[in-house]
Amino acid sequence: MAGSQRLGFWHASPHFDGQGTIGSRPQFNAAPLSPRRWRVGDHGVYSLVRHPLYTGIISAILGWVLFTLSWPHCLGVFAIAYLLDQKASLEEQWLEQRYPDYNAYRTRVSKLIPWPW
Repeated sequence: MAGSQRLGFWHASPHFDGQGTIGSRPQFNAAPLSPRRWRVGDHGVYSLVRHPLYTGIISAILGWVLFTLSWPHCLGVFAIAYLLDQKASLEEQWLEQRYPDYNAYRTRVSKLIPWPW
């Protein structure tokens, strides 16, 4: 097998540089914090929920539960929703420390589900 064929998978897959980034690109990192020059965005989907990615994950899992009508999957929705809620709470503590106007945004916009939660 030729060298390029053996390494083909490696070249096509992302590689980690040992500092939590993919391919030495500074915009990708494991920390959920953004640069200080950014500001709190409250337009688009962020005007409805503060954590739209988590809302999407919960919605997708809930859709799977409705498709399969499975009780174990139903329990999984509650478990994932609880874990994502806890993770979002931790991230919000960091965001409040980093961005002074985050607290005002937090009082205006729901956390995970538009309006109630």
